Amino acid sequence: MGMIKCKDCKQQVSSKAKSCPHCGNPIKKSSSVGCLVAIILSIAVVVIMAVSMDDTASVSSDPDVRKPSIELSKLNGTFVSSSDPRWKLQITDAPSSGGAYGGWNGTIRLYGPHPDFDGRPFRCRVFGDILTVELISKGETTIVKIFNITDANTLTCTLSDYWPGTLRKR
Repeated sequence: MGMIKCKDCKQQVSSKAKSCPHCGNPIKKSSSVGCLVAIILSIAVVVIMAVSMDDTASVSSDPDVRKPSIELSKLNGTFVSSSDPRWKLQITDAPSSGGAYGGWNGTIRLYGPHPDFDGRPFRCRVFGDILTVELISKGETTIVKIFNITDANTLTCTLSDYWPGTLRKR
């Protein structure tokens, strides 16, 4: 037998009591069956939503939208900033065709007047005409740059605090 607090007078009352011996207020028992039913219904709703959700809903169903407009291997080479030649991006392992949906996961090297860009490899992904550069540190992935692929010779940085905007192949 456990003790609970009366909701009115806040005194300790037996969990088996029908009313508080101090103030006479009826003790309402919480229904564990009602709680269990609510939990089961919540889980069922989540499962139904997950099963019925189309995982491609956020991505166009048109495969041509997801494919790069150029052959990926044409990206291989060194891109240099038109405003500051110290900023470089080097792609060496882009395949001639993409994987699923024309995408590509590979590595690139970034060079520039910043200690993070010393030529170390970064993971990159191409999806459609977007190139994302990712830094993986301590198991977490952070997107550090996003480039629009204008053509095989031009990348335009759209996400950066200090990276120059347009890079052209040298």
